Amino acid sequence: MTVATPYNGHVFAASKLSKPPPTEPPPSALIQAALDFLKAFSTLSPGIVTSHCTPDFTHSVSPSSLALPSRNLEEFTTHSGRVFSLFTTWDIVPQSIFEDVAKSTVVLHVKMGGKVKGRALGDLEVWGNEAVFWIELGQFEGGWAVKAVREFVDSKLAEELRRLLAGTAKERTLEE
Repeated sequence: MTVATPYNGHVFAASKLSKPPPTEPPPSALIQAALDFLKAFSTLSPGIVTSHCTPDFTHSVSPSSLALPSRNLEEFTTHSGRVFSLFTTWDIVPQSIFEDVAKSTVVLHVKMGGKVKGRALGDLEVWGNEAVFWIELGQFEGGWAVKAVREFVDSKLAEELRRLLAGTAKERTLEE
């Protein structure tokens, strides 16, 4: 995992008074709150995931060409419950992280996926994807909580998932 800060990724002139920047600084409170939110997805529990969110939380998916709705906390809870019902495991693994302290925002490139439950996605046993999470945080109950998430997803895989879900819904209807 790479953490981008003002200290890495930039070239500084050498000075006899300055020490070299640390190779990887410890996570800040913002980064830790974002990581805790993403780690909660592995529980497959909407209640645990949303316990890391502010009451005015919003979730949206980009690109807009996917025409997916923006969701408030209640809608996101329902949506994540539906998604979690398809899997027996789910992990989100950060590949790189950038923090903008002034805007209380953390941006993460992640790989995510899990084992599919039964035939929830047809013959597919494992589903994997990568995304960029743009996470805005806010002060809540004495700490940091997730206020908004914009999730940039792989359009091709999102369409494939939509197709698989439509196909399995037809199969379930025909079987019933």
